[in-house]
Amino acid sequence: MKYPILDEMFKGEKPQSAFEIGCAGGPFLLELRENYGDIKVGGMDISLGDLQSACGKFPQYQDNFLLHNLVETPWPLDDKEYDISFSIGVLMYIFEPEKVINEMLRISRKIILAEFHNTELDEYGGLSKVMQMDKIVGLGISRNYASLFKKIGLKAEITTNGAKSIIKCQAS
Repeated sequence: MKYPILDEMFKGEKPQSAFEIGCAGGPFLLELRENYGDIKVGGMDISLGDLQSACGKFPQYQDNFLLHNLVETPWPLDDKEYDISFSIGVLMYIFEPEKVINEMLRISRKIILAEFHNTELDEYGGLSKVMQMDKIVGLGISRNYASLFKKIGLKAEITTNGAKSIIKCQAS
């Protein structure tokens, strides 16, 4: 795949549909369709311009893209509407991640998250710099994701590689 993070996230998965939280213009969804075939896709973002770009890439699925604030729940989606809901580097910007995780589990059978953090910090241990090359592009909340999932009563498979975690959780 063009985006190595997707290789790690979707290893062993065979989704027929995928919904991305923080989808921007849809490059990851496009990559999934190129590798998994004509799967149903959708996404949510707070940027109208990005969503218009995503809709342009997937005209047959344009009704599956939502302009919506993640923490305003419930989301206007049906229970188990998608095989997988996923996000890359989104929870680190959310003060109430439990809301987002619970909604992702409600709308899909499985969630996959890629998050970036310092594993030495406690659940709400501080802010971490989000870097692109030598430039700081944002600040995110560092979390111990194992503790977070335990706190909300979910079992998750968490693979940590340096400051990156891939988290998979099956919906009940």
